Amino acid sequence: MAIIAKKRGLFARQGLNVEFKEHSSDEGALKSLVNEEVDVAFSSTIPFVIESFNNENLRLLAGTGFTDKAHVVLVKRENGESNPRDLAGQTVGTVADSAVSIFLQIFLKIHDVKGVKVEYFDEDVLIEKFLAEELEAIAIRTEKYEEILEGSGTRLRVFLPDFFRLYGILASSEKCVTQKREALKRFMGALVLAEKFVYRNPDRSQKIIFDYFGTNRLKSISNDWESYRYILSLGESLLLALESAQKLYKENHENQRTVKFLPLIESEILREEKPYAVTIRQ
Repeated sequence: MAIIAKKRGLFARQGLNVEFKEHSSDEGALKSLVNEEVDVAFSSTIPFVIESFNNENLRLLAGTGFTDKAHVVLVKRENGESNPRDLAGQTVGTVADSAVSIFLQIFLKIHDVKGVKVEYFDEDVLIEKFLAEELEAIAIRTEKYEEILEGSGTRLRVFLPDFFRLYGILASSEKCVTQKREALKRFMGALVLAEKFVYRNPDRSQKIIFDYFGTNRLKSISNDWESYRYILSLGESLLLALESAQKLYKENHENQRTVKFLPLIESEILREEKPYAVTIRQ
């Protein structure tokens, strides 16, 4: 929505001169926020949870949308696994401290898969090891699964669960909320206008995104567009997602403190621009 707002001149309409700083990961975007290099950062819930363990000054301004199809579990088709329980006793790789690692934890619990050894790698290394048959299965982002499918010719069995909802969020800092409240309100106002444009003009919106990122990401953007619901909101489901992610993360990181997320949610800025979208009670 921020790209739509920028390209449609919606920030300028709100009296803002907005500059983008792009990062290769949500973690990088949040670090840039913590280091006061930016005023707002877009992220998913898991990186926000992890960063909140070390930084009490984070603030969550809005949920920006969600998808139920962000992650998959992949197995080489020739290995013969036909259902999740066939993974029992095998080695499954994934990416450490990520949404997909939380997804894998839930996947194994829901299907009661016993004796799985989970190993963690950077995403590119994870794919290399899987294609080299050093890993029997992997949990990975859907976008990367599509790249593997196109580039390797490998016959894959894919488990496409829809039990894990991944939220996008807009984060800021306590300092920025205090000192730049009017600017944040205008920023949110531009996003509200962008959200309306997206729903009224889906084809034009996709073209704006394609033009911004280039044709090399056309397929992944198109697929994300179909599976992602773009909506600005602050509801109990988002709060529950944060708390659930923290609980699952701490199962493997026992020394982390417990964060109370409700005080980190700054609901009034969104409420001023889109009051019916705020249902969290504080």
